[in-house]
Amino acid sequence: MKKNINPSSLLTVFCLFFFSSLLSQNIRIAEIQDRDGYTNIREQADVKSKIIGKVLKKELFFYEEYNNNWVKIKTQKGVYGFIHKSRIKNKDNTNLLIVKVNDYKSDLLKDSILDLKVKLKEEAPPFFIQDFSYTKLNRRERQPFYTLFSDKDTSIKIAKKKTNINDYHIRTIKVENRAYIDIIPQKGLEIHGVDIDFPKYEIESINISSKDHQYSISKTAIKYLFNPNLEQTRVYRKTDKEYIIFLSGGDGVAAYNVIFVVDKQKMLHRYILEN
Repeated sequence: MKKNINPSSLLTVFCLFFFSSLLSQNIRIAEIQDRDGYTNIREQADVKSKIIGKVLKKELFFYEEYNNNWVKIKTQKGVYGFIHKSRIKNKDNTNLLIVKVNDYKSDLLKDSILDLKVKLKEEAPPFFIQDFSYTKLNRRERQPFYTLFSDKDTSIKIAKKKTNINDYHIRTIKVENRAYIDIIPQKGLEIHGVDIDFPKYEIESINISSKDHQYSISKTAIKYLFNPNLEQTRVYRKTDKEYIIFLSGGDGVAAYNVIFVVDKQKMLHRYILEN
């Protein structure tokens, strides 16, 4: 028996296919410009089409060009549809990253937007970055003390070394009749990846090499990044000129992630997420 196909189901399947990875170079982040404070999301690219949701003022969402008058969108709540192009206000994507996260309430992944210029509040609900919606670079080498990623014109090498106690200002503290060595950080810097025991390893260098340029991320930017996990480190190509280095380290309550955004000449951002 022939089954009837719901057109709205076809739309959902189409949008899921198109937006599921969000890896297209054409995907942008935007907000609305509407004096009413919201814009309707249509099921199809037509002003007479069914309204299936709303985008509110200041709410960021993903979109791609559809035709001369409409764009396809996906909200951070997972609503797919169409918005008239006149309602679109482009955001500067320089400080924004498209990330896949799950929160403490669910194991389901969802696409979200991380603003690298907005520091998370301590009371904010925890979430965990599982992936980035950009092309991942291949890992070319994996050695005990370094890992190397590259694409057609850029190589990124992340190296670690054994922590030398003589490199740091330390003190001895006692916890339950046991003595521990505590590192005293330089003013304005924070220690990451250390619970109680003295850290075994630390980041030694992060080098970015291309055909015309070669440089290292500054020692200050990588200082106190202890017990890095090179096996879990990933690198992504954000644009033709920018890369994302996603580094994890520590364990348990001392776990952390660092996001470096770099281009072929300098580091653009460093963003640290504590467990």
